[in-house]
Amino acid sequence: MKFSVILLFFVTWSLLAQDGRAVPAPLPRGGAFKSLVPGVAPATVLIQRCDNKMYGIAALRYRQGRWEDDCRTIHEFLASDLSAPPRLHRAALPFQSYALAKGFDNCLYSVTKAPSDAPERVYRYDPATRTGRYTTWQLPAQGPENCWISAATDDRGDLYFLTSDAAQLVKVHPADGLVSTVWAADPLRQAPYYPTIGFVGAGTHGNFTLDDATTLYLVYSTDGSLLKVDRTTRQPVPERVLISGLPARGGYSDLLLQNDAAGRRRLYLAGPKALYQVDLARHQARAVRTGTYTDLAGCNLFSAVAIPAAVPPAAAAWQGRVLDARTRQPLPKARLRVEADTAAGVVQLSPQGGFTYVAAATRQAHPYHASLPGYLPADSSWLALPGATVRDVLLRPLAVGTTVALAQVQFARGAADLLPASFAALDRLVGLLRTNPGLTIELRGHTDNVGSAAKNLVLSEQRVSVARAYLLGRGIPAARVGGKGFGGSQPAASNAQELSRRRNRRVEFRVTGL
Repeated sequence: MKFSVILLFFVTWSLLAQDGRAVPAPLPRGGAFKSLVPGVAPATVLIQRCDNKMYGIAALRYRQGRWEDDCRTIHEFLASDLSAPPRLHRAALPFQSYALAKGFDNCLYSVTKAPSDAPERVYRYDPATRTGRYTTWQLPAQGPENCWISAATDDRGDLYFLTSDAAQLVKVHPADGLVSTVWAADPLRQAPYYPTIGFVGAGTHGNFTLDDATTLYLVYSTDGSLLKVDRTTRQPVPERVLISGLPARGGYSDLLLQNDAAGRRRLYLAGPKALYQVDLARHQARAVRTGTYTDLAGCNLFSAVAIPAAVPPAAAAWQGRVLDARTRQPLPKARLRVEADTAAGVVQLSPQGGFTYVAAATRQAHPYHASLPGYLPADSSWLALPGATVRDVLLRPLAVGTTVALAQVQFARGAADLLPASFAALDRLVGLLRTNPGLTIELRGHTDNVGSAAKNLVLSEQRVSVARAYLLGRGIPAARVGGKGFGGSQPAASNAQELSRRRNRRVEFRVTGL
């Protein structure tokens, strides 16, 4: 009997979330899905990514009869009614901030405005529950005289952060926590107009937003003019876009591109005392609400998209693509193997790297393994829930300097005795080395800080030696595997409690050659 169901669900949450909270994986772009189960009438799957709420970090607060710096309170308002009073999230951030981005999970991501020459942790705040916590994502050091001044979200859900001198733009991919550098030098230095905005004492041009193609818009804080850069080629547009209708006084602090409910693109500009909507066609601005904000946050409002899919009530279907984690290009030559009960089957990939896997809706996890020469293998699992799941598999390319934790490699407490549960992970590393004959690695051992630092260093070196001996015993040449112990000198988490200390007792490998 044919049937039709309507499923309303958010984009598939990745199992690779870095801090235990799920984050959305990007959907395939363009084209329609084919029926997942032959002979069954198509159903309709409605997918929505972002709600229509906008946010701003309040620059000031009124307290005891006077205005003072804030930069921690977040104002929430609907894009459909910007004149309404905001919903206040007082002291939502544990630090003062100039940078705020909204993810496809409808949570907010921020980082401190304090200048530092050390990596900075990204903080996630959930406006729905009014709770927040640090992620494990770290932005690189921005220099002692810089701060992270602005953040934005692209149409794939990736988060971007820019320094106050516009010299460092980094991207965070929430699905796997991968942090990459988009550029490490201000591209506007190549623009003909740069001498008019880049002199000593000039205003900043580090606040930005992203459109849905390749253009990155920045705003010059002194006069509100717009500056455009192609983020693919890193080439600036030769001329500034001057906007009429703005106060002559400077203090323009951010831009935000957001779709309205009808899908029309809107550009908003945070001014010294008001929020403006900019008509890009006419280069005109009009005030739409009062308020002074250090940064704006929102993401594209995606209306419901109907996707043909057919899944019987007793079936579960996983559909997605195997992609390069950095470029998002398809990898049709990759090998994807999914386990069901005691059997394991290789899933065929299309020329676009796409696949469909159908199984009984047992609500059990199906382990999978994806691999391709030149890439780090991906080992995770897919949960066989009733209905359709859309989720991509991302493979990280091998690169010198890449460090990968061997989370399943475990030793007896306080000793260098390798536990049997470690063998599978080390065997996978053996397979990686065999598949990539030019690959050389350095095993790196770490401990927590409990006990003598000297003894911990020796213990970490002993554990590396044992893991290395395992690899050599499987036929890997000694010249391809180095080793080094660090003791407790490089913690991955706090040593304040046992739960986090476990993360510090680890073995990892670093790629030293290809």
